Amino acid sequence: MSFGILDQRHMKLRVQNSVHPSGYRRPLRRLALALRSILPATIGASLCWAQEAFAGVTGVSAYGQDHYSSTDNINGIEDSQGLQNELLGVPGTIFTAGLARTEGQVVAMDFTDTFYNSSGLDFSSTEGFDRSGDAIAYYGGHGRCQAPVSTGCATSSDCTTPWNSGWYMPGVCVGLPDRSGRCLYAYNHFMTLISGEAVRYSGGDRRRQMALGETNGVTWAGVGSDGGVNVAVFSMSCAFGPGTETTDVSLFAGLMLWLGVAAHNNGDTASAGDRGQWFGWDYAQFGAGSIVADGWGNAINHIRGGQGCKMTSGINPGTGINGCGSNTAVAEGATDAEVDGLINSTWGGITQSSRKPTGSQVTRVVRTCNYDCSTYPVIL
Repeated sequence: MSFGILDQRHMKLRVQNSVHPSGYRRPLRRLALALRSILPATIGASLCWAQEAFAGVTGVSAYGQDHYSSTDNINGIEDSQGLQNELLGVPGTIFTAGLARTEGQVVAMDFTDTFYNSSGLDFSSTEGFDRSGDAIAYYGGHGRCQAPVSTGCATSSDCTTPWNSGWYMPGVCVGLPDRSGRCLYAYNHFMTLISGEAVRYSGGDRRRQMALGETNGVTWAGVGSDGGVNVAVFSMSCAFGPGTETTDVSLFAGLMLWLGVAAHNNGDTASAGDRGQWFGWDYAQFGAGSIVADGWGNAINHIRGGQGCKMTSGINPGTGINGCGSNTAVAEGATDAEVDGLINSTWGGITQSSRKPTGSQVTRVVRTCNYDCSTYPVIL
């Protein structure tokens, strides 16, 4: 794995490039699970994962959908509940069970803030994705995509004409190892539910529906304080547009971290039931002091589903992506110091709502690619 720093616009992008392993960590995971089953509870409690060390917001909620139609079945339930099961299965875990909503239980109002719709239930203790008792809320399901235009480009300065009415600036030139650059413009992102509803979460007007993370004492973004989740995970197609993350973060209203999957130019998120499990595996292996965004990125090394990225020779299989893309983490904060602390939040740190951001002036993005995106930059 290579590591690099790239500054772009008002973002500092830490690009981590991952190569899918031949399963070398899976035996370690089996060993860890075996030890978990035989270690006395007193030993487990003595590890750095002790619950009392991180008293705070500890809930983990899962929202998953599988059966969109007779021909469209995905693994959203297994995916979302995989994280929940992994985190709760650690001896002495700092986390507690939140909600586990599936199929038709997952509806648009679960994600909708009352500021945008008076019927919104995102704050509801029995339904809401933005419950005040949750450290993490994880959605596994479908999302709506917009493919890059066919306009070729050498740099992002070539991408100045979002000719489709649904697109808007900024435009970026997205590169890949197997093709020339293509322009991608910002566009409105949606979750799509089995009910047929679409939940818009990007864009700067009141037609969007989400505002996540607001808490008493942190009432910025103009949406009140009727929520409070600390980390939101969107395991779906096109959660982000690569290079347009600063226009996609309008759902931030106090979130510490937003995690999702981005396809770069030629792919899509794969239906991978083990994505959430491998994300949680980082906590199970390395404890409450390990960095959440790194766990999300490292999961790309282990996920079995997906066709992977076509490289200069052969295919990098698995990774949870059909084509080339990344597991992406985004944080917002009022200052460089604040946002740097948030993007590096540990599993223990995300239980502490006192660490919530106090503004949105600075954005940090971390991408972990399923190809070498130092040699082949995402944005040209």
